[in-house]
Amino acid sequence: MISDKADFLRQMPDYKDYTVTQLNDLAAEEVVAGGMELLLSDGKIVDELARTERTVWKKIKDFLAKILADIKKYYSNLNQASKTAQVLKETMDSLDDIEQLFYEVVREAGNLAQIRRPVA
Repeated sequence: MISDKADFLRQMPDYKDYTVTQLNDLAAEEVVAGGMELLLSDGKIVDELARTERTVWKKIKDFLAKILADIKKYYSNLNQASKTAQVLKETMDSLDDIEQLFYEVVREAGNLAQIRRPVA
């Protein structure tokens, strides 16, 4: 999957100067980001992670924030009319949606914790 993505990226003009290692790293990031998007767009999974696996959830949140920041930085240097820029824009939009979902779940989890907290 990663090698297929790297092969695809290698054919795009925006990546012509990338080394094999750089292409593989970028491909791996994109594959992971795509998988995370599928996983985290399921509200039930997100809710379960937020409630039961706080450490994992924090790592996911930090990972998403880093990916989003990296994509935004890379996107700002692209020709906005290029196919690569369009794909990255769609990815950023999806990650923004996931980030919104994260904050909604955290708020809901916080509200649930308040409701469940015993009254002293």
